[in-house]
Amino acid sequence: MEKIGGGYEAFPAGAYWELRFSPQSFACNVCKLHLTNQAELAAALLPASRYELDARELDHDFDVDAHVRAYEAYD
Repeated sequence: MEKIGGGYEAFPAGAYWELRFSPQSFACNVCKLHLTNQAELAAALLPASRYELDARELDHDFDVDAHVRAYEAYD
């Protein structure tokens, strides 16, 4: 899975973490298509609302453990 905009979020949910993705925009470097809001994403049949995903679906550069450590260190 590639980032479509917005960013990845991790939320503590009791004894485990939930990963959620909130798409907000999309830009294609090939055709120069640029969608700037959720209505445009939905019209293009791209994900347009927050959804949960599995850590195995993330790009190779996203480290869930590092994200959790950063979240826990933030006070």
